[in-house]
Amino acid sequence: MKRISPTEYARLSAHERLALCGELADRRWKKQRRVEQIPGLASEDAWVTHLVMAGRGFGKTRLGAEWMLREVTRVPGLMAGILAPTFDHGEKVCLFGESGIMSILPDQSTAKWNEKKKQLIFANGSVITLYSSEHQRQLAGPQWHRFWIDEPADLSHGMKAWQKARPAVRLRMADKSPARVLITGTPAPVPLVQHIHQLHIDHPELYTLSSGSMMDNADNLDPAMVHEMRERYKGSRYYRQEIEGELLLQAEGALWGIDLIHSIRIPYSADMIFDEIVVAIDPAVSTDKKADETGIIVAGRADKKAYILADYSVKASALDWARLAYRICERHNARKLIYERNLAGPLIEDILKRVLSEHSSKVRLVKVHAKKSKQFRAEPVAALYEAERVFHMKDTPGAWGSLERLEAQMTTWEPSDTKSPDRIDALVHAVDHLLVKGAGGSGLRRAGGATATIPTTMRGW
Repeated sequence: MKRISPTEYARLSAHERLALCGELADRRWKKQRRVEQIPGLASEDAWVTHLVMAGRGFGKTRLGAEWMLREVTRVPGLMAGILAPTFDHGEKVCLFGESGIMSILPDQSTAKWNEKKKQLIFANGSVITLYSSEHQRQLAGPQWHRFWIDEPADLSHGMKAWQKARPAVRLRMADKSPARVLITGTPAPVPLVQHIHQLHIDHPELYTLSSGSMMDNADNLDPAMVHEMRERYKGSRYYRQEIEGELLLQAEGALWGIDLIHSIRIPYSADMIFDEIVVAIDPAVSTDKKADETGIIVAGRADKKAYILADYSVKASALDWARLAYRICERHNARKLIYERNLAGPLIEDILKRVLSEHSSKVRLVKVHAKKSKQFRAEPVAALYEAERVFHMKDTPGAWGSLERLEAQMTTWEPSDTKSPDRIDALVHAVDHLLVKGAGGSGLRRAGGATATIPTTMRGW
């Protein structure tokens, strides 16, 4: 590559400067990258989707940013998209973070950020549009040559986002290369990761895979941090997944197995009539960044069986999740709201009563005293699953809360874990009420009263 002086560079058009910057960035990256940071290396010409499952600090963001920058600078007019868990994540990590696209672009004047449209527009006409998994409707309509999904385990409704985005990665490239998707993230057994992993097994030439550990990139990280991670956590499940980048589909001591979860998933039936539908809540006691979510699960009983309809778990203030719980009760025709009375029990009860009173709601509050250990409470519910008394309903009409993260927590939570399984706790409260306590203690008696059906239309909130 011929060296040019600052004067010569200044005389270049914006388009020419961008092409030169792209070439410079690509040459620099080729000298720094490791083999595991080359997408589709095993099937260089044919691959359509590449999944990078690697530990923290491996260099996943840098890999994605370098790949995307190379594509948009070498092909004028290229249409690309980035899907992140939130807009904030996309901007602070993928676009403007230390390893983001703008940070590795040698001349930032060759690209402009449009905050309103969430678009990074390059001098050669290429455009990268940022999307948030929290606003999935925006994925319907556009089409792209290249697409980057970051942290699939943190996406809201990851499979639904994939099903919307993947068909839109369809624009033909002038060089005849396939339209391509790059997925980067720390491995976790969420449905999207499992789906791509299975596609890799079935079609390795099209769906390629690379993995790696934080230790692969240790020379570029703080030595004290690397030493602490190795000495404190090595051998643990946390170390294997978060540091080594190993995909752990199921915890050794999990009460629910992957095969069991697959076996109890059933499609929605419009003919099903429920004796009772409940919303169960496991309240979080704080809302800081490290706090647990408030588990919110919707479940119904029919023919002496329980059906899990939706998971609306959220990290929010008590007033916000209480208002959400009310709306969920209305959405699903639930007449009971079950909540765990924890250390903040009186306050939580007052907030729930206040919200229900505001709407003159007839929803009944059912208080749960969780005196026994989480394992002790969860084991009978796990046994009901094995006895085919509990099922997970797919695609419940009107439900915007999928069961993906609940199922991931069920198969990866071990009773020895110190972290509270918020979604599982709410699930346990719901099933226990429907099949044990709320069914007369045996789970065999059919409850009387008015029937409840699953709603089939949205009400606009």
